[in-house]
Amino acid sequence: MRKNRIIEIIFAAAIIVLFAALLKADRGFYAEIFDEPGYLGSVTVFDKGGNAVYKWYSANGFIVSADVSCNGKHLAVACEENGRGKVHIFRLDSTSEAGLFDSDEIVVSVSFLGNKLCALTEHGAYMLSDKGNVRKRVKFHGILGDYEFSDGVLNVEVRSHMSGGVIKEMSFD
Repeated sequence: MRKNRIIEIIFAAAIIVLFAALLKADRGFYAEIFDEPGYLGSVTVFDKGGNAVYKWYSANGFIVSADVSCNGKHLAVACEENGRGKVHIFRLDSTSEAGLFDSDEIVVSVSFLGNKLCALTEHGAYMLSDKGNVRKRVKFHGILGDYEFSDGVLNVEVRSHMSGGVIKEMSFD
């Protein structure tokens, strides 16, 4: 009985991953994070047809999040490296790093809102240039609850205590 439940959970997780990949593929290029022997992880960028077009290996940090710009030109990878949050930015037509954002806060997620790069930490959101420079910062006053990147907007739930919170919508225009 327990073995069947485990199989159901694994199957459900596989369906969720596939569904997420299909949703991302609808906008063109998409990135997937993988375990990689000898590294702390890797990110592979796929085109709309599901063909791998770019791969990056992380030797120094655990990969937290990755996203590809809507125009398919940039890859952003958020990593936790020695207790710091870093966002590595790459041009998909080059193997060298195009930019780096280095923070004393752990980066929870990274996403392109249109062609604007947003890095989310536990205490704020940063709009970054394609070189990793901070263009805008919004601080949160409270505990980061849930969040969603959707339609060019970041929605965050900021809590003043462990349950309940206020939803804030942020646009980086």
